[in-house]
Amino acid sequence: MGIQDKHWAKEIITRTKKRDNVINSRFIKKKINRLTNNIAQASATITNLQVQLSTYWTQATAATINSTTTAIAPATNT
Repeated sequence: MGIQDKHWAKEIITRTKKRDNVINSRFIKKKINRLTNNIAQASATITNLQVQLSTYWTQATAATINSTTTAIAPATNT
């Protein structure tokens, strides 16, 4: 909301100046709901990215440990 509509606060002020309280309340509730939805969506995106990053680091660490132990382990001849 703030990124796409940089003047959303100004929009609220100009749109609510000349209207009655019922219409203003409805308008403000819609804006708050949109902002709340945007926050929830951003939070879900962040959580998803955190999971992906954690999975990546787990796999990268496991691969590094496996390659290190393979290089260090002595060869066994039977």
